[in-house]
Amino acid sequence: MALNLNKGDNNYLYYYTRDGVTFGPFTRDVLIEKIGPETLVYRDGIEWTLAKNIPELRVFFPNANQQTNYPDANSQAKNTQNNAKPLLSVPILILILLIFIVFLIIYLNKNNDTTTPSNHDSISAKTEIAHNKVEDSIYSINNSDSIEVSDIESSGEHFADNTLFASKNMIDDNPNTWWTPDPPDGKESFAKFNLKDGYYDVYKIRIINGSYGQYYNNNSRVSKIRITFSDGNSETFNPIETQDYQTLNLSHKYRTKFIKIEILNTNVGNRWNDLCISEIKFYGDYAKDQTDNNTNLNPICSDEDCKILIENMFNDLSNGQFDANNYFNYDIEKYINLTNTNPESLNRTYSESSDFVNTQNTINSESFKTYSSGNACICNFKSSFTCYRPSKSKWQKCDVQIEIKLINGKISRYEELSVTDLRFSNSEHD
Repeated sequence: MALNLNKGDNNYLYYYTRDGVTFGPFTRDVLIEKIGPETLVYRDGIEWTLAKNIPELRVFFPNANQQTNYPDANSQAKNTQNNAKPLLSVPILILILLIFIVFLIIYLNKNNDTTTPSNHDSISAKTEIAHNKVEDSIYSINNSDSIEVSDIESSGEHFADNTLFASKNMIDDNPNTWWTPDPPDGKESFAKFNLKDGYYDVYKIRIINGSYGQYYNNNSRVSKIRITFSDGNSETFNPIETQDYQTLNLSHKYRTKFIKIEILNTNVGNRWNDLCISEIKFYGDYAKDQTDNNTNLNPICSDEDCKILIENMFNDLSNGQFDANNYFNYDIEKYINLTNTNPESLNRTYSESSDFVNTQNTINSESFKTYSSGNACICNFKSSFTCYRPSKSKWQKCDVQIEIKLINGKISRYEELSVTDLRFSNSEHD
């Protein structure tokens, strides 16, 4: 596995197709050894075009009108060193070499990581572009508060097609790279993440499960995973089938200096049984005393504090000033009938809603109960709800039993446990 630094004076990555199969990406110098003038080629900025008609490639095919038989990609790649012939004059080659050295120095000064894996199979150019757009959306999430990992120990790293699917791919902020263990089916595989600078009070983990992108269903994904901490405690999770980040909320904070993941079961891919994990991040607070003492990590839950938060949210909903970012964590487990959502989605839902108007929520103070559960505060209470329903031309009233889960002072779950005494009337005061 080697990072492709062979940029020269041309920074494009090219793809070509032969017999219905797409190969790539390649730098220009590598591409030229694999194609002929009649080969269809793609790069950013152009559509699929014959190689002889692409300006920067045309120079390599001075006899473009001659018919030539070209070997298939696999055999030609194997014999490149034996059969390659110089295509450029010596002065041009020297100039390209000098430019390459300059780019190499600049690149190495900006990057500490010198390796990146390729995909298990070739990816078409247009699909790659689409993936990059999705990746931009994923990384609009603020990951800056995740815990830095110093190094990773794993049960093994799969090597195939001249590519090492390394464990460090899980922490490279690039969902298009992933870890595949060795053996690749993932049975009894593990990865141990040593946290930088000592102990942290960890409360959640975020993961992109599987090989992100076009080959998600082709490769295997984790269906059951054990998370173990340096004090020996562990929790088990069943990640869902999604290419997006998903959050594994721990039952409480664990003080730990490493986090070990163990693969207990997988969903086998449609084409390969290679297990893949694209990204993983850990969240927690740096432990001040730097010991493995796990006591006093649970939150102190106050009825008054929780009640003030909820009343303020209900008032904003009534006044049309509601902004979910003020009250909800980014990862919302559930909000009424929505699951795995986020504040921006809630804001859109309320802005587009037209069938619940003039809402009023009145908390029954005597029913309000708060208690701690792991790293969360649980608030349970009854509320009297009133609103106007244009679709029915009626006022709706009911009593709702609500349970709210707070983590770090914000809501991660809002659930209506029951709705009773539902009634409709022609007047708000009936």
